[in-house]
Amino acid sequence: MAIFTATAAAVTAAATAASTISATAATVGTLISAAGTVGSLYATNEMAAASKEAEALRKKQMELDNRRRINQLVRESQANRARAISAATVRGALESSALEGGLGSISSQASQNINAQMENYNIGSQLFDVNARYSEAKGMASNFSAAQDFGKTLFNNSEKIGTIGETLFKGTTV
Repeated sequence: MAIFTATAAAVTAAATAASTISATAATVGTLISAAGTVGSLYATNEMAAASKEAEALRKKQMELDNRRRINQLVRESQANRARAISAATVRGALESSALEGGLGSISSQASQNINAQMENYNIGSQLFDVNARYSEAKGMASNFSAAQDFGKTLFNNSEKIGTIGETLFKGTTV
């Protein structure tokens, strides 16, 4: 009979040890999962901030390029006007209606070019705004996905976590 008692005690001790090991593994797994989720959320936020900063720099670059392009268009218009006036002076046609028509045409073309450049700038600016909203939404989706994965981990391991609680708080009143 003593052998049966000793065997039963050994089986009970082994089951308790296995339960403790299982509970410990579940605890460690849950903590690692939580750390991974927090790290993933942090990294996602850092990526979003860097992406936002890069977009702001690209937008600033686009704005500078737009200003340079408009300045270039104005300079080209002024040079074309000067060439037209110079040619009219050489021909003795400074008072002619042809010169006035040519200058009007140059001004009209310059205005159209500047308007086209501004339309391109406005479209580019809108694209930057849309990209910023997309990046922000993508970051939020990634954060929610990480939280969802952690929630799934907790749900899938809820029995093990319950066993951990039982093991840790056995005999205590909550």
